[in-house]
Amino acid sequence: MKMPSLKKVDHLGPLTIPLHGLHAMALKYAEERFAQKGEVPPTFLVAIGTDVVWIEETWSSNEERGFKFALMRVLLQEMRARAYSFISEVYVASMTIEEAERYGLVTDIEHMPEDQRDEMLWIDSWDYQGASYNSRYLITPARPPARKRPFLGPRVDEEWDEQIGRASNLFDRPRRAR
Repeated sequence: MKMPSLKKVDHLGPLTIPLHGLHAMALKYAEERFAQKGEVPPTFLVAIGTDVVWIEETWSSNEERGFKFALMRVLLQEMRARAYSFISEVYVASMTIEEAERYGLVTDIEHMPEDQRDEMLWIDSWDYQGASYNSRYLITPARPPARKRPFLGPRVDEEWDEQIGRASNLFDRPRRAR
């Protein structure tokens, strides 16, 4: 297992960045990185005092991902973070659980056939008081020879709807999946 990697620290002093500013910073980075590389590694932007700490993550399994989120939850508390943004590529089912069960498909997203799931780039931002922003982009796969890299669709901003999983508010106590 690889430990988190400190990518950089932005010193913004004497100002503290508001949550919407941190979210905008994450959006800009994600869009630019995706345009250049066709991918974005899981990345946390953590607002601590007047600094923003950038942490890149990796994981190879659901168990390791869960461990890394638990570790980040502790780090946010120990660093006295005010807010964080989390950038990640995710798979989202393109049909409901009920539809998948009706057609006898696997309901575990990681084992679902590729034509039954969409890949997205998600950016969540949270502050310690519970305020949040959530943005997502549909990822369109590369189609050689015309497109050598995947590309992002338009950004969709939405309200958080109590989803379980991902990095859903790491300032809160962990909740069990339903």
